[in-house]
Amino acid sequence: MLALSLLAVLALAGWRWHQSSTPTSITQVHLTGARGPAPVDLVVLLDTSGSFQAYRAIRERALHDALTWTTRNLRPADTVTIISFDGAAATLLPTTPIRGITGGAHVNTFPKPTDGTRIQPALQQALDHLQAVASSTGPSTTARVRSLIAVTDTLVTDADPHPIASLTNHLGIATMTLVLPNGLGTSPAWESAFSYEQVVTADSSNPDSIALAFAAAAAHATGQTLQLVR
Repeated sequence: MLALSLLAVLALAGWRWHQSSTPTSITQVHLTGARGPAPVDLVVLLDTSGSFQAYRAIRERALHDALTWTTRNLRPADTVTIISFDGAAATLLPTTPIRGITGGAHVNTFPKPTDGTRIQPALQQALDHLQAVASSTGPSTTARVRSLIAVTDTLVTDADPHPIASLTNHLGIATMTLVLPNGLGTSPAWESAFSYEQVVTADSSNPDSIALAFAAAAAHATGQTLQLVR
């Protein structure tokens, strides 16, 4: 399980910028600095429950911008998996290498809403996709770094530490970023179920803010920093 640690919520200003200006769009930043040889698997869990339904178009644009950004900043063998969740889980993007996104990956439309906010089915669905890829390609000869990115207000109803620990262990999660709506804190149940090393906040009504939070999470996963494009 991830090492137990909780850092204070980080805003954009805390993202180790090389310049003093704060970006307003993901197109204004890029990853910089050395990273290890291991490919990175980004597992994105997107909360679509309750009031988040009102932000569907905003999330769709944020995902489009974020995925386009990955084609210029991640490696061809890195992958992205995107699962939405409310009362049930749905696949928006099965595990896809960046080379496939460059070729025009298809992101599924958001499903019809269901009652509830359960994250365990989303973790399981992500695991199923990653295991399917491993089965089809055979055992990997290269170690991979897997990072979980949860975009949620943390008000999930199935934050049971034991099954979540089992799922994250099977997923092989090495790092985690929580993307939290501005002005919110984490719920006690979430804190007992998840350990994470980074929290970033985003304006749920602003696709650029959400996409920038994704960029910060990618930087955390690769061990790099974000720098303004000159």
